[in-house]
Amino acid sequence: ELGLAQFNLNPLFEREVGDGAERVTELSYGFQMKWRGNPLFEPGLQAFGELGEWNDWAGRNSQEHNLGPAFFGKIKYDQCALKYAAGWLFGLTRATPDNTLKLELELEFW
Repeated sequence: ELGLAQFNLNPLFEREVGDGAERVTELSYGFQMKWRGNPLFEPGLQAFGELGEWNDWAGRNSQEHNLGPAFFGKIKYDQCALKYAAGWLFGLTRATPDNTLKLELELEFW
């Protein structure tokens, strides 16, 4: 956290296990920044990407990278809360779709 800004970076390593599994580790990531002002609506930015095999990254135009504006919030009511995140992500490489709409909803109980 830096002032009211919150930054998250999640590197993800994926590898199949078991009989007949390829012994390949792939690397992807998720990045998020949001402005922690009003909990009902927090504007921000999201980015996601896939680089390919850990020890042999794919060429730049074969990798998937997208980036765009997002907003987040939490609406509390009695014994529960609805958390949401939405974003419009733009493709940054030829391998990535030009536009991606993303919506996450989470219902919390306590």
